[in-house]
Amino acid sequence: MLFLTVATSAGSRTEERKLPCGLLDGFTEWDYSVCLPDSYDKEKDRTYPVLYLLHGGGCPHTQWEDNGHLSALVDELVASGEMEEMIIVCPEANKHRMSWVNDEVWPYEDFFFKEFIPHIENTFRVRADKYSRYIGGFSMGGGGAVVYGLHHPEMFRAVYDMTGYLRRQPLDFLKSDPLGEWRQQAVERNNPIRTVMEGSKNDIDRWKTVSWFIDCGENDFTFDANKDFVSALKEKGIVCDWKTGEGNHNWDYWQKALRRALKVVGGAPISAAWNVRRAEYPCVTKDHRVVFRMKAPDARHLVVDLGRRYEMSKSADGYWTCITDPQSEGFHYYFLIADGLRVADPNSETFFGCSQMASGIEIPYSEDIDKFEMKDVPHGDVHRIRYYSDVERAWRRMYVYTPAGYEENDNRYPVLYLQHGGGEDERGWSHQGLCDIILDNLIAEKKAVPMIIVMADGNTKDFTAELLQCVRPVAEKRFRIKAGRENRALAGLSMGGIQTLSTVVSHPDDFAYVGVFSSGWFRTSQSFMANSSGEPYYKILAELPDYYNKQFRQLWFSMGGKEDIAYENCKAMLGRMDGIGIRYTYYEYPGGHTWPVWRESLWKFAQLLFK
Repeated sequence: MLFLTVATSAGSRTEERKLPCGLLDGFTEWDYSVCLPDSYDKEKDRTYPVLYLLHGGGCPHTQWEDNGHLSALVDELVASGEMEEMIIVCPEANKHRMSWVNDEVWPYEDFFFKEFIPHIENTFRVRADKYSRYIGGFSMGGGGAVVYGLHHPEMFRAVYDMTGYLRRQPLDFLKSDPLGEWRQQAVERNNPIRTVMEGSKNDIDRWKTVSWFIDCGENDFTFDANKDFVSALKEKGIVCDWKTGEGNHNWDYWQKALRRALKVVGGAPISAAWNVRRAEYPCVTKDHRVVFRMKAPDARHLVVDLGRRYEMSKSADGYWTCITDPQSEGFHYYFLIADGLRVADPNSETFFGCSQMASGIEIPYSEDIDKFEMKDVPHGDVHRIRYYSDVERAWRRMYVYTPAGYEENDNRYPVLYLQHGGGEDERGWSHQGLCDIILDNLIAEKKAVPMIIVMADGNTKDFTAELLQCVRPVAEKRFRIKAGRENRALAGLSMGGIQTLSTVVSHPDDFAYVGVFSSGWFRTSQSFMANSSGEPYYKILAELPDYYNKQFRQLWFSMGGKEDIAYENCKAMLGRMDGIGIRYTYYEYPGGHTWPVWRESLWKFAQLLFK
């Protein structure tokens, strides 16, 4: 079959196509266009979500490309990370009776669902499921999209109505049209405002499975009807997104609405969880890339440092933008480098990490991973405690988590002393690590024993002395902590892991549970840390392996896979322990030397304690 192709320099292309037609009387084939993404011919096994765009009355389907500049707009939004690649289909409905809805002599809606969609799904690599299928349109097409969403809610994830013609209104151009009255009656028979208001409970429940977007200019003659439709949805408890602003019933408005629609249905990035109030950027895309945009007209050079460095580009209006590679799930530090100066992003909350205040980005976890999410369960508290350290001869802080119910009873609880890594401090586990959320969820699910967690500042000249002579006595005095080593655990990540190992080997009678995350004694001695190679401790372990195996109910190690910077150190250390005969448990979770790995480690380790 011959077809016409309109391609952009970026690679997406719009093709004019025809399909066999059997339901529309007098026609054996029917026109449509399809906008295929740049990667379509390069990635032969890849499938795509699909968006159906319905045109307005008196307009051909080609207006999406001719007036809306569809393929160029798609290329722009994909390149900027504001939408993912998808297949966009523009069917024709202007021929003959100019209607998207059914009539006994013109069953266009039947044709659309029984012939057109099956043809598209058999011809192109679209994902043939509700959650990958979207529909939208302008004017008559906006009304058609709304009607289709109401009649077939099982078919579409979202409906985007751009100034939809939803109910009968006086239209001069239809007065001279022999079929004008027929078209008006067809519209009114399918009036979506009335449909929603008269809908049954079952109808309403089905409509709630669709995301509704209504976009209409304030000067548009369809404004009141669209506003009434929004009111009808809200009255029935159906969530919708109502967008409006200066604009009329023309392509000046539809062009802007089309851009908004593509960003919504094409997976527009969501504002990052740690953004400060009202900050739209940075945003996270569906494929976990991060989009940065900020205004700095006087800056000469801006770079984002997130795993690696990304050069930002400056527009004429002073905005700087860039998009990163896909990032792993969970929390990551990042910085801006502004004209050579490393600074935190003013759009993000800041966290003490990498030995300075850094920005943080949270990459959403998969929908089936909710263990790090705030849930409707009983919540504990995190206390900030100030104390005087005789070791450091200075006032210091610790953070202490107490489980839900602590204030309502007189019970005593086992305790986990939990240490941060190098370049961080006592805030790390409660801020970046979400330790309170992790424990709240585990305790509510009865996967962990209710416990107290003490998080102290490990930046000290003698960690073991600070912990045993200062931190532990203060914690035991201020909180109802059970006595006995069987009720005591010590764990830490990275630097905190080495501190943990050194402490428990030199004081085996103090802790029964030991957790070491992304850590291990160094293979060679390091000048910044005494006994960093662990040689004195290996010697002690080798003298009494059976004793230490008995003392440690859990000696638990975790790593972030081979990409973890501590991987080789840990591997060498465990080899030494194997030779000595020390028993341990090892767990590996891919992700490198990062907070997602350490959150996972705490989630695993906490379930093993005090049982």
